[in-house]
Amino acid sequence: MAIARALAARPSAILYDEPTTMVDPLMAHLLGDLIQRLKQQLRLTSIVVTHDMRFAEKLADRVVFLHEGKARFFGTMAEMKQSEDSVLQRFLKLDELVLPR
Repeated sequence: MAIARALAARPSAILYDEPTTMVDPLMAHLLGDLIQRLKQQLRLTSIVVTHDMRFAEKLADRVVFLHEGKARFFGTMAEMKQSEDSVLQRFLKLDELVLPR
């Protein structure tokens, strides 16, 4: 319902703040599909705040990694995985331990 209200204003961009928090994997998948469709059909810029790396991989053209209030990385998902930033690499390794593929 919140997405419909936001779209009623015909924005050029929409912010999704942790859309997969407290939803099951099926709903997270459906939300990802919806965000992709809105992005493509309405040509919306989508900004998605998430800790869910699988969700980010599905949606992201570009990624910003924030740590302690500062942007430590900006680039593609592939570039992020190759980054030599130790904090970013520790985050990615811990994410993989918690939710292995």
